[in-house]
Amino acid sequence: MENNELSVIDNSIEVFRGGGAIIQVHKNRAALALKAAGSILQAWDDAYAIPDPKQRAEALAAIDV
Repeated sequence: MENNELSVIDNSIEVFRGGGAIIQVHKNRAALALKAAGSILQAWDDAYAIPDPKQRAEALAAIDV
């Protein structure tokens, strides 16, 4: 039992050592996802601002591709 506990502690230490890099990767991915989402929302806002219904529908369809 004691060897198992030491193994768990050793593994935990290794996880904590690499934790900063893991967190940074996830922060970068989150930032990219927010940027992409903002771009899509802006495209929708721009499309809905088009007064002509046919052009608006075409613009919205292009966003969904």
